Amino acid sequence: MNKTVCSYLACCSCRSSLKKNRNRLYCSECGLSFPVVQGRPVIMTAEMVTKWKSPVDEALGLSGERTLVDSIRTLADLGLEGALEMIQQVPQHEKSFTSIEAVSLKDQGKMRYRGTGEWFRHCGREDKLLVFPWKKNEDGSFSAFMKAVQEESSVVLLDLASGGGFGLSQQAFLNKTARCIIGVEKDLKCLSNIQYRLKHIGKDNIADAVGGDVRHLPIMDESVDTAMMLAGLPEIHGISRLLKEVFRVLKPQGSFHLLIEDRLFISNPPFVSVGFSEKDFRIFAEAADLFSGGEQFASAARRAGFQVTSRIFSGSKRRRLLLLRKTS
Repeated sequence: MNKTVCSYLACCSCRSSLKKNRNRLYCSECGLSFPVVQGRPVIMTAEMVTKWKSPVDEALGLSGERTLVDSIRTLADLGLEGALEMIQQVPQHEKSFTSIEAVSLKDQGKMRYRGTGEWFRHCGREDKLLVFPWKKNEDGSFSAFMKAVQEESSVVLLDLASGGGFGLSQQAFLNKTARCIIGVEKDLKCLSNIQYRLKHIGKDNIADAVGGDVRHLPIMDESVDTAMMLAGLPEIHGISRLLKEVFRVLKPQGSFHLLIEDRLFISNPPFVSVGFSEKDFRIFAEAADLFSGGEQFASAARRAGFQVTSRIFSGSKRRRLLLLRKTS
């Protein structure tokens, strides 16, 4: 774990600084402790989701790992009124954080395996996923996104919902000014993928993958120059909380860059086949605090206090490049 990165990390509950003791990090104020697993700090609590989960299922309080389409079938079974009632019944844990005592041996094994690079070597993934810089850029949106982040000339860069680290590692490869790069991802097995990519390009000396929830960012207040997110919004339950947290960690005049698919379910919309209309889903999404399209997200960002500019790319998929600027 990089010492510089560690100095920017904070308790996900009270936002105070953290101290390291052997294989754990401790909050200097509230006393919560967080494990360091396979070298990766996991700054989440027992109430937070540490695996990928459909945002619809999360909003409904359902367990398991299902596709978004399967989740929408459940919405059809419940009906709009039933789904809205179910949201209200889901318990909220925001005020009752408790420490993760340990990460399961199964998850540790997945992290260890992916950290060896064997996952990338299997089935020729290296030729697809370890190419720097990335050249495939059908509509120009990805290159524009990378360039926009790079031109901020940031010292501290934060990547949100990093997934396997594709966007983060490409930016780390291109960026010449950043001295501290942090990727926050809640799916623990992905942390080792991210770190392997960073090591592959020789940037693991300034960059770290951190286990964290983007709705409770483990980052100090006003410490980040630029934040970025590549395509992660549709997978988040709690869009307004994400915006509030990004606003908190950005320095004044700091920026948040996003590349998103502008419309919800651009191809093969699942609504017709499962009997839940797109109009009903938008009503549900607003109540559940989910992503429901670029225009709706831009409006939410303005309400959160950001100055918003956007650019549309029209290829086989309509993409929107967003810049959110913290002006206060």
